[in-house]
Amino acid sequence: MSKLIDKIYPMRTFRGIPLFIIPFTLIYALINFLPAFWLATHLPALPPWLGYTLFPVMAFVAPLWMLLMRRAAAPWCRIVTVLVHCWMGLAFIFFSFTATGYIFEWLAKPLSGITDVVRWTSMIIPPATLIAVILAISGGLRKPRIKNLEISCKNLPEALDGFKIAHLSDIHLGGAMPKSRIEFICDTLEEQKPDLLVFTGDLADPGFNDFDRLRRAAGKLNIPCGRYGVLGNHEYYFGIERAQTVFDAFGLTLLRNNHVTLKNGLQIAGIDDSQTSGIKREDVEKIFSALDPEKPSIFLTHQPRFFKLAATHGISLVLAGHTHNGQIFPFNLLVKLVHEQAYGLYQKDDTSLYITSGAGWWGPPMRLFTKSEIPIITLRPKK
Repeated sequence: MSKLIDKIYPMRTFRGIPLFIIPFTLIYALINFLPAFWLATHLPALPPWLGYTLFPVMAFVAPLWMLLMRRAAAPWCRIVTVLVHCWMGLAFIFFSFTATGYIFEWLAKPLSGITDVVRWTSMIIPPATLIAVILAISGGLRKPRIKNLEISCKNLPEALDGFKIAHLSDIHLGGAMPKSRIEFICDTLEEQKPDLLVFTGDLADPGFNDFDRLRRAAGKLNIPCGRYGVLGNHEYYFGIERAQTVFDAFGLTLLRNNHVTLKNGLQIAGIDDSQTSGIKREDVEKIFSALDPEKPSIFLTHQPRFFKLAATHGISLVLAGHTHNGQIFPFNLLVKLVHEQAYGLYQKDDTSLYITSGAGWWGPPMRLFTKSEIPIITLRPKK
């Protein structure tokens, strides 16, 4: 499925404007128009403007604001961003319930009068949506949990037994993300005392400008073997040069389609976001071919791709993010249709893949039936 998407819609940018805004606007319009139609047909007593005006207008406010906020810096812009993103989450959850309601009405129609079914869905869907939104906001604002993992690596020397890697991804600073999030993440890393910090993309979004706060929070970290990261798709939307400044403030060394070998022999390779940058399979093969197969290796990629290729080349560990594990149910079901591996730990031959749900969120400050996390990976020799 992901290869088909690449052919139909390679995610590029045109003069700094992400082209994903076009299909996003069309899909988001549907997400708003279906609830609008549902309100008009199921709750006709409500003011007509609620269904016929508010939802259609908001269908285009969010995409438009996503473009405007790239240049917006005033304090009030952050408030508008939070409100717009909250509406996006509410609209998606309401859409999910109304779509389910229409399916239920269609299935139940032969069993009872359609009027009775519509009456029941009209009574259930609004409060169910409200409860789901409250749970989603609560889940989004909850601090990321620590996810402890032990992964066996072929050719791992005894000296690296117990080597700890902190894996961060998809923090999405800016937008609706609380500014305190980065302090909590850095405080947590300080407590965990990892040997190595890796970051797999989407550190900041357009609108982020609090570089000093990021620099202060990251400055107290002591990571003996360094901090390395790769670009995500949102770094391209943010602007590569500006994104480089954010990575520098966090103390991250960017790996851009290359690799480094640490003093302890551990090899770390990384690529730019595969879909946005247009990196091809043969490009990744060249990177893998430059690695020593007799030494342990880690491959950093924003999107969970090239896992089978990594296994073919004997890469010890692949780390990825991007999917957010769907973030808001039932979107995680759609994510699984696009990505063969969507979240969690996978194994193929001597290669392990871990896809994190991310330490933050994108867009709505919500997580429904998913959790943000900070994976702490402990390496063990493969027996």
